[in-house]
Amino acid sequence: MPERAEIAKRVAQAEKLLQKGKTGDALDEYLQILLEDPENDNVRSMAADLCLSLNRTNEAVALLGDLFERQVGMGDATRASLTYKKLARHGNPTWQQKFRFGQLLENSNKKLAVGTYENALDDLTKQRKKVEALQILTRIVTLEPTQANFLRFGELSSELGDRQAAAAAFLRVAELAEASGQEAAQYFERAYSEDPSDMRIGLAYGRSLLAQGQRGIQPQLLLRCEKLLAQVRELVGAGIARAAGGVDLQPLKAIIREQRDPIALLEPQTDESIREPAGAIVPLMEGHRSRQIAPA
Repeated sequence: MPERAEIAKRVAQAEKLLQKGKTGDALDEYLQILLEDPENDNVRSMAADLCLSLNRTNEAVALLGDLFERQVGMGDATRASLTYKKLARHGNPTWQQKFRFGQLLENSNKKLAVGTYENALDDLTKQRKKVEALQILTRIVTLEPTQANFLRFGELSSELGDRQAAAAAFLRVAELAEASGQEAAQYFERAYSEDPSDMRIGLAYGRSLLAQGQRGIQPQLLLRCEKLLAQVRELVGAGIARAAGGVDLQPLKAIIREQRDPIALLEPQTDESIREPAGAIVPLMEGHRSRQIAPA
C-alpha cells in the first residue's frame, strides 16, 4: 500500500503541471499514480477528465467504466449515476454496465430503467447471448408486465429449454389477451404444448377448446382431468366410474344436485391447488362427453 503522504505529494505535482498548461504530463502522472494506488477514485476521475480534454476518448471510457463499477460496488448510487451518464455521452457502456445502471434506477425512474434494460437487451440480442438476455428480460417483465413482454419472455424461455417458465408466460399472455377481448386460443395452446403436466394450464386449454366448439380434447389433457376427478372422488367419497366412451359423471352429478357445490364438501385442510381446478373440471369433462356423443 503506497504512503498516503507520498501519493498526496504526487497529486500536488500533477496539479502544478496542469497550472503550467502541461496537460499531457499531468495525465501521465495521474495514470502512474493509479498504477500504484488503484483504489484512488479521485485520481481516476481526474485522469478520465484529462483524457476527454485531450480527445483520448477510449482511455476516458475505460477509466469511467472502472469508476462506475467501483461506485456501484460501494453502493454510491448518486455518484454512480453521474459517472454512467458521462460514460454514455462519450461511449457505449457494456451490457453489464447498462444492467447495473438499470438496477439503480428501478426505484426512482422505472421508465428510464426499462429503457436502459431494453438497450442492454439489444446488445445481447446482437451478441446472441440468450441466457444473459433472459436475465435482462426478467427485469423488464417485472417492471412492465405487459402482454408483449410476457410473450417475449415465453419465446426466449422456450428457446432456452425452460418449458415451465415458457408455459407460465404463455398462459399469462393468454389471460391478458382474453381480458382485453383479443383472441387467446393460440396462447392457451402454446402454454399447454410447453407444459401439458400443469393442471391449471390444462384446464385453461380445455376450456379454450370447448369455447371454440372443438369436438375432441387431447388424450393427455383428458387423462389429467381424469386424475383430478380421482382426487375429488377420494376426498368426497363419490364413486366415479370410467366407461369406454368417456367418464360416467352420474355419481358426481348426484352430489351436485344434493349439495350444489361439490367443492364445498372438501375438508378445510384440503390443498388449495386441488380445490381450485376441481370446481372447473366438471363442466370441462361434461362438455367433452357431450361432444363425443353428438352426431357428426
